[in-house]
This record gives sequence, structure tokens and C-alpha cells, in this order.
Amino acid sequence: EAPKKDIQAAKSKGAKIVVVHFNWNTTLKDSWNACTSQVQTARAAVDNGANLVFGSHVGTMQAIEQYNGVSIVYSAGNLFSKNSGEENSFLFQQAFTLDENQNAVPGQIHVFPLTGSGSSEGIPSIALDSASAKTFGNLIVNYSRQIRNGVGKKAAFTLEHLNLISIQK
Repeated sequence: EAPKKDIQAAKSKGAKIVVVHFNWNTTLKDSWNACTSQVQTARAAVDNGANLVFGSHVGTMQAIEQYNGVSIVYSAGNLFSKNSGEENSFLFQQAFTLDENQNAVPGQIHVFPLTGSGSSEGIPSIALDSASAKTFGNLIVNYSRQIRNGVGKKAAFTLEHLNLISIQK
């Protein structure tokens, strides 16, 4: 109920684009699939007017879902933590424009894959070649295909949706 009120309050104050962040406050180590409560909560935020939903604090990367035309990023992984055992994470960028009625229209998505592997300090770096970025992107797509959890249908998310950013050598 609280996210619904917060979304409505933001829109009533003139917000054209509402981004909702959830700290899932749980560690789902070795669980790349979002749990049922995450999916239900994130989708409820979309149903109540969120234009983008972003979750964190599960200790690993999770799926990206397109639900009713809205991106839901369940978890981008741990950017700097070596404690989770997860070396991969990503930055997510979503563009928006406003239509003639001042409604938010989602635009292009960019995903910046990051990995701590190869760094003794666990400091992430952007995947340096397109082959590594594609392998990484396939991980996210595979996680995203598993969004079922008894609350929805198979996620329609492909590698082409990601627009992976890599450095060409």
C-alpha cells in the first residue's frame, strides 16, 4: 500500500517519470531468479503508475523484466562487495521522452556489464570486449527467462533489448 501512495503523491506533485526503488533486504545467494514476493511487489508498483522499478540488496544479479511496457530490474548485483561470491553486476540506463500529453514514454535501454574478476580488490570494470559482453548479456537474458514464479508468464526479454555497452579493441 505504501508504494501506491508514494507513487500517487509523486504524480500529484507533478512528477512525469516515477522511478521506484525497492531494497529487498534479503540475501538470495545463488538465487538469480526473483522470488514471488519480489515479482508481485514490483509488478504492483508498475500497476500503480511506476515508470521504472529497480531493486537491490539480494547479493546477486537477477532478472530484468518488461512488464506492461515498463522495465523492472530486480537486482543489478553487488557493485563493490566481495562478500557475496558474485563477481558480476551491471549498470542500467533507461531513456524516457514525454509524449504530447506529457506522459512518459520508455526509450532505449543500455546495460553496462561490470565484473570484479581479474581484480584482486574486487573493483568492477566494464567488460572489455564484445564477446565477454555478449556472454554476460546471455546470463541476464537467462535469468530474465525464468520470471515465472507462478505469478506471470515467461518474460519477453532478449539480448537485443540490452544494448550492451562494450569496448571494441
